[in-house]
Amino acid sequence: MAANGMDEDFDDGEQPEITTISDPHLRMGISARWGAGNQLAVHAALHPPQEGVTSGIRESPRVHEVRWGTQEVNNPIIRKLINETHGTFVALQHHQPETTSTTSNRKPQLSNFSRKYRSVIRACLMQLKQAEEAARDEVTAEEYGLQVEIYSMVELIWSLCEILFVESLPGGVVLAQLLDWVKWHFNEADGYAREATTSDTPHLHDSYWSAIYLYVLQGRGDEARKLLSLDPTRSMDVYDEYASIDELLRKMPFFTLYTGQSLAEFDMKWRHWQDECRRRYSEGEFNTNKNLETICRILCGDEDVFLELKDLTETWYRMLVSKLLYCNPTVKAFDLQYHVKACIDAYDGHATLGPLDNILLAAIEFDLHQVIKESSSLLGNWWFVAHLADLLFQCGQLESHSLNYGSNLREFLLLDYASSLMSHPSLWQVGASYLDYCPEFGRYYLEFYLERLPLQTEQKALKVLRECEKRDMKDISHSICKVMGVRALRNERLGSALSWALRSKVGASYLDYCPEFGRYYLEFYLERLPLQTEQKALKVLRECEKRDMKDISHSICKVMGVRALRNERLGSALSWALRSKDASFATFLADRFLSEYSSKGGFSSLDLLDNLGTAMVLSDRLTFLGKYREFHRLHEEWEFKSAANLLLQLLTNRMAPKKFWLTLLTDALPLLESEEVIFSTQQTYELMNCLEDISLSFRSSAYLHGDQAGDAQLKPTKGQQEVEKQKLDLIRLALARNLARAILSEGSLE
Repeated sequence: MAANGMDEDFDDGEQPEITTISDPHLRMGISARWGAGNQLAVHAALHPPQEGVTSGIRESPRVHEVRWGTQEVNNPIIRKLINETHGTFVALQHHQPETTSTTSNRKPQLSNFSRKYRSVIRACLMQLKQAEEAARDEVTAEEYGLQVEIYSMVELIWSLCEILFVESLPGGVVLAQLLDWVKWHFNEADGYAREATTSDTPHLHDSYWSAIYLYVLQGRGDEARKLLSLDPTRSMDVYDEYASIDELLRKMPFFTLYTGQSLAEFDMKWRHWQDECRRRYSEGEFNTNKNLETICRILCGDEDVFLELKDLTETWYRMLVSKLLYCNPTVKAFDLQYHVKACIDAYDGHATLGPLDNILLAAIEFDLHQVIKESSSLLGNWWFVAHLADLLFQCGQLESHSLNYGSNLREFLLLDYASSLMSHPSLWQVGASYLDYCPEFGRYYLEFYLERLPLQTEQKALKVLRECEKRDMKDISHSICKVMGVRALRNERLGSALSWALRSKVGASYLDYCPEFGRYYLEFYLERLPLQTEQKALKVLRECEKRDMKDISHSICKVMGVRALRNERLGSALSWALRSKDASFATFLADRFLSEYSSKGGFSSLDLLDNLGTAMVLSDRLTFLGKYREFHRLHEEWEFKSAANLLLQLLTNRMAPKKFWLTLLTDALPLLESEEVIFSTQQTYELMNCLEDISLSFRSSAYLHGDQAGDAQLKPTKGQQEVEKQKLDLIRLALARNLARAILSEGSLE
């Protein structure tokens, strides 16, 4: 009964695919739940237990995973198509033209996106053909042959829709593009020509005139003339019927936007040319050669000749293009539908039209809804209709097509296409990306599918988790972490369980309520968590600081500080030292900053040094570093008096290391030589006292090797000592001159 009801829903005698599940539990009833995409979880139905009644089945019940419509996406060539067109789709969604652009102005840009889609389809089709030829068994060859047939139709339909709905047609004239469409997709003429030209007597070959007729029907006059020149019966020195038909083919006008001619000018040239064709035909120039006469009848637009050659054109739409070329070359896109009936009747009417014919006819009639409906039924996958509908939506062609439950046609098709990808193990992320661009229902679908994705491995779970975190899906992220944490706990992998718990921000809280061993476990695992990034380290550090775990906090800061130091990131290393209040490490880093200044003439990490605040009291050397940076900042802000006072303070209170005194006095030189007297007499004497200390200790180990004589530093060379002596002489001279100026200045004030 159910089967009969289902059969009524299938058109053209198509039968549903029946799958048998060998499970005795299912005899008691069947139930199912939706999975991700085209997937069902099938299991035995639950019934309330009845007293004294048993099923007699000892096996445990099972859940069966049923999938359908996944054979195509399992093909690596199709998967490549899906991945490559996904990039084009995303680029199209982010394409934001100027706000003043109208739909017509956007069409050239949208045509580029359509061509990108088409190039991927063409590459896929070529690879499928190669795979079909290389197949080792009939079954595989048949499968690839079916895919070749499907994607040949996809390319044909897409190309026609691009011409009619996406491209900017010059003056609305569509014939030039339709001729290219026929030439690109139907190359029998080239095949016939190849057969004829490779024979010993081309003009006598059965395919010779068929190739010429097809070339003429497709508007390819140059190719037809080349074949006609191969006939040896033609006299090259005499203007005969061959020369006459060659002249007509050569002079045949074509309308193109880039020649600069108007539509009216082309129409006049066309009428004049066709009148000449009809005159020569009526005068009987070709009566002696029926083949040339047939060509002339085509050029004259004789409708009977198209019926005679319908076996060559094979389909009504190819006949349509050929007839319009010679009967109405200036036809507009919207007028194509009025010329269709005669061509369809030539092939026994509408009753003989197949699914592909109906799709192309709907496109010519500008019935996009029918194009998408018929394509969905014929092609059996959502890739084509989803991307075509999205492109047409961007062109403003689908705005009026809304569905009853609120979603527009574009979103409905994208939802179905994305759903078909969500059940694939390697394409679910692509499907998730498509759902991001469905504004009404995309997020609901995505939450539904992400929550049901099978998490076979931790790597897969981390991928899903990242997708959730990117979209701020906190509930699903929490659920994933909980599932993976419980799974790890069952497998006695406590470290992994805690890692998942910390990701969900609840694991540490659970251990807080274990009074006996909770803190011990927490310290044990926190100390062993991998700190791949500073962000991860900061998260762990905050958990430690909340629980007053000072030893672990100090250890984390030391590890991260040393790692930053090895990577030459002094600012980050100092930041970690300040967090742990490690005075010795901070002193070491302050010395590194001072050494960096001595060698490069500047500081790195200025933001950190400018905002040390009270943290600089952690060590004397750090205090000096902070004050010395403040001196430079005051100097840069032209506050010379304050800078001079601070510099003198650093020297007189012995805060600066002795090895840095010469640098400080060198920094005082611009202040000593300024036009305004900045250092007073008393301050100058104090600077002189410092200079004298340096001079007296110039060869002492305290000056040469730093504050500790045991430091393993290199002894200055003779050249370096000479440079330092010159600096001392310059400073001494500047101090003497400043002292004289200060005495005069203070004397004049008195």
